[in-house]
Amino acid sequence: MSLFKRIPESRTCEQVGIPPAFCMRGTWKELTVDDPMAKRAAGAVLNQINNRILKEYHSVCQKLTFDLIIHAHEIIDKPGNDKSSICMTRTVMVMLQVKPNEARFDARVELLCDRSARVVANPIRINSYSDTADCVNDASIRSYCYCH
Repeated sequence: MSLFKRIPESRTCEQVGIPPAFCMRGTWKELTVDDPMAKRAAGAVLNQINNRILKEYHSVCQKLTFDLIIHAHEIIDKPGNDKSSICMTRTVMVMLQVKPNEARFDARVELLCDRSARVVANPIRINSYSDTADCVNDASIRSYCYCH
């Protein structure tokens, strides 16, 4: 890529160095907060936080529980990628709120045909955690932790 050459319409996020979690190419279709895909994506995010990111910190950080889905969108990146297809991976951007601290997270989730889900990258905390994580020094954990 060059500032002095025409940028091809067909360029991909990978070609320009944008990580999959931040690639927003495609059409966004709003999902209702009670849509099964939105609920599945939110559950995958909460599972990722509690069982992977905070796995070694359960003695100091509380387990987070689901509060509500703020909003969710399916990213349709190919023509015809809609609910009429029999079985295909779906990509959902979801923002959820958890308890006890009303933490809000944004994440990109792939919903797979076998009913499993894969969080594409660690969820991003989008509101302040202030002093609620003073019990941990690890900067990569602080935005997820709510101290006992």
